[in-house]
Amino acid sequence: MFYPPPEELRVFLESNSDLYFPIRGGNSLEQDQWCVDHAESDAGDDDISCLNPLLNEMTSIYWFWKNKQLPDYVGFNHYRRFFPRESISDYADYDIIISKPIFSSSIPLAAQYQFYHRIADLDECVRYFIETVPEWGIKFKQYLFTRGTNYAPCNMFVMRRDLFDEWCRFIFPALFELKDRICGTEEFKSRDNY
Repeated sequence: MFYPPPEELRVFLESNSDLYFPIRGGNSLEQDQWCVDHAESDAGDDDISCLNPLLNEMTSIYWFWKNKQLPDYVGFNHYRRFFPRESISDYADYDIIISKPIFSSSIPLAAQYQFYHRIADLDECVRYFIETVPEWGIKFKQYLFTRGTNYAPCNMFVMRRDLFDEWCRFIFPALFELKDRICGTEEFKSRDNY
């Protein structure tokens, strides 16, 4: 992954236009001139762009899934972080590629999450998955609260089209239900923007 400054990003995207398709997440809420000139908007057609403050880059993923002809492999980078182009040809040997996991500490992920966020939100997420896919939900809970100490950041991936479609059919109903469960509470309405 690399993280270029804006001018280097523009040059990089222009020289790799056969591979990268820039999308501006949350475009229904805010536009800047660079994005108007260089990136496709996630607003329009079937979109959830207005949910960007809650779902972040997932609004772009949703828009692409719903509105574009999916190629054989679908990949997403994050902001100015990219998979190295020189290894892209290697990706076809795998079903899914994710960003390099971060081994954060010996503290389980749920405890780390609690340092920066409301643990009740994660508890609701776990509860949802135990209700809807019990076997997986129980393993998810065990990983988060006891064994899991690493994660793959930034929703960066490359995966086969069929797996991308399957993942989207799984994750978006979950996100919409969790948005309703968490964001519909009085407690949530009293939170700051972060």
